[in-house]
Amino acid sequence: MTRDELLNLVEEDPELLAVARAQGLVDERAMRVVRVVAADALRPAVEAHKTINWDDRLLSICEQRGKVLQDDPSDKTAQVKFRGKICASVWLPWECLEDEWMDLQDNSYPPSRPRTVQVAPVDVLQKAVEDNSWITWKAEMASLAGQFAVAIEDEPQYELVKVDFGGMSRYLPSSALLEADGLMIEDSEEEDDDDDNDSGFDDEDQSFKEVATSKGDPSLESQKRKPDDDCDDGSHKRLFSHRESLTRHTATLFACIAICRAAGACRCRAELMRANLRHQKC
Repeated sequence: MTRDELLNLVEEDPELLAVARAQGLVDERAMRVVRVVAADALRPAVEAHKTINWDDRLLSICEQRGKVLQDDPSDKTAQVKFRGKICASVWLPWECLEDEWMDLQDNSYPPSRPRTVQVAPVDVLQKAVEDNSWITWKAEMASLAGQFAVAIEDEPQYELVKVDFGGMSRYLPSSALLEADGLMIEDSEEEDDDDDNDSGFDDEDQSFKEVATSKGDPSLESQKRKPDDDCDDGSHKRLFSHRESLTRHTATLFACIAICRAAGACRCRAELMRANLRHQKC
């Protein structure tokens, strides 16, 4: 498994991201949300950079939000992944990225605390989900409309809230939740089966919208090269990518998790996560 494959895997799965961070495989600042500066600042910075070429299609990502997959301190750039209208992974100079992760730490967002909320009517809920770039509407979500739940984790950078329905948890848009403090939520008879479908961030049903190459233009990606790369034509720089492989054990474990998830063996995957990368076989 290459580093690029690892980053794409953990970017779509918060649980795997936590494990990768704990093992030092992913930097703590990776996966932060950033906003690209306006065109009048982006173009001069890219044109002045030694390892990135300007392309007019980069205008489409100006003032858009993206998620940093990795940083390259050697030339002060970051690989940013965009979803929604623009689906691409692009290398950009640090000075062109406004770190919204830092903005989310100010007092405008109070610390998360468990609170009672009510899910909006189905038409409001569906529109809120469809308008959010990070989750996908599924027919079964309609059954959540009007229900009361406990909000246990806020994700303001994604405009999502993780809510618990008494044994079943899901991520829902914050705009589809009404504050209802003071109301009690009865324990659900539904038992939590460790199914990743409960989280709303499962990979199998594509709750996170996949970045499809058919929707984006692969040629949009800014090309980077190392200073010692031989290149006959300086205008065509190769994509800078770390090719180092993970350790055999870690790669095998992540591959095993992916296989279990694809096969629907969620309990097996949950046990692997609890093992926290100990030498156990699936």
